[in-house]
Amino acid sequence: QFLQENLGCDTKELALRVGKPEGYVLNRLKLNELIKEAQKDLDDELLPLSYALEIAKYTPDIQSVVYSEAYRKEGKYQGDRYVTVPLKGQMVPWRSFIEWINTNVHHLLSKAPFDTKAEDLRSDGLTCTKCAERTGAQVSLFEPTQIGRKDACLNPGCYVDKSQKHVEVTRVKLAELRGVDVSEVPLVRSWCYTDGKDYLGTESAVVISGAKRGGNAKECKKMINGIDLEPDNYGRTVQLCLKTSACKTHWPEPKAGGSDKSGGTKTTEEESTERLEAHRARREEIWNAKVAEAVRVRVFKLAAERFEKKFRITDVGTDLLPQLTARFWRMTASGDQNNLNGVVKRLIGEWESEADIKRGIDLTNSWNLIEVFKKLDRGFQYRIIFLLIHCNKGAIGYGNNYASQKEVKELAVEFGVDYPLIDAEVRLEFSAKKHNEVHKAYLDAVTAKQKDAKVPRLFSEKWKPGD
Repeated sequence: QFLQENLGCDTKELALRVGKPEGYVLNRLKLNELIKEAQKDLDDELLPLSYALEIAKYTPDIQSVVYSEAYRKEGKYQGDRYVTVPLKGQMVPWRSFIEWINTNVHHLLSKAPFDTKAEDLRSDGLTCTKCAERTGAQVSLFEPTQIGRKDACLNPGCYVDKSQKHVEVTRVKLAELRGVDVSEVPLVRSWCYTDGKDYLGTESAVVISGAKRGGNAKECKKMINGIDLEPDNYGRTVQLCLKTSACKTHWPEPKAGGSDKSGGTKTTEEESTERLEAHRARREEIWNAKVAEAVRVRVFKLAAERFEKKFRITDVGTDLLPQLTARFWRMTASGDQNNLNGVVKRLIGEWESEADIKRGIDLTNSWNLIEVFKKLDRGFQYRIIFLLIHCNKGAIGYGNNYASQKEVKELAVEFGVDYPLIDAEVRLEFSAKKHNEVHKAYLDAVTAKQKDAKVPRLFSEKWKPGD
């Protein structure tokens, strides 16, 4: 920088004078713009030069985010809160660091939902092609193997703002073409059934064309243009048919009435009774699903603790068990985040809070799992392995649809866990005050081992769990 300021030469000339490639010179000059906390770590030899050079490529705001991802993290308690703190000097693997940047910071302009030459997406009219905050404007800063060579936006905030502004502008244009108010141009999620606060799902809009998935319905005379908000098709114009259009092709009218068992038409009163009973049965299902989810987690906890006392692995060294635990963890994380969070991490947190000395287990960085598990005693690792193997059993989905608890009950029998007692306790604990009496009576009956103890049905006697 001293030579550049005193000689008044650009980076190309400076590179020739010092006998280094232009990219080398430009990267070193960028170090002068490194944020203070990263500069201090570099001076203290906690942050390697290669990581510092990568961080310095971005604006100060983005540097702060990238810098926070450079170090491995450790979980610990601060009072009653469980937090993660960086382990300065212990870097995440370089490949993982670059992949994180490519995914979370770089946005390929070729895949942008908006026109990168559009001047109406920012108040200052700056287009992406003329913006300095893109890899194409400073190619020599980036390695050939990085996404930077493909011209990517380096300002995620601006990219998101432009995407949202693009939706607003497109909506206005579509409204003008139809001669309607902007609010009449629908925003949809082409791969989502239920309606959201600001968009329609496929329960209210059939997507005919323009979507990346689905959207191959038959065209109709009432088809209109809308804008897709699905992440992989965000901002694209799609053709759709609204439920409110009363289109006979996509929204045929239901038949006036059904037939009863005797072959006659049901009366309005009979239909109302059926709807009411279906509503009550659904309430009963939701209530039992809520109870079942809590019961299975408690069963897993007790069973895992007993499994720990029974299970043993000997003469395998100190690495196999942590590697096995980490492997199971990654497999679960890749396809079953719900149970990983709702069962495994939850119970680990409970055991941590019950322990006299908090271990401060950090489960946020997948590349650090083996080292994390090495710090745990074998018994605790046995518990985690047990949960990772069984946590999917009896899982209740987002829709609160009841799932068979047969496998959970079998597991309870195998490890001597009293499933009926836990179930009765949870029902009493979760029930509203007006239902406390009936659940207290049920708990007393189960505790007394009465064979005729019957689960209370609060809303519908007709609903059956099926397991």
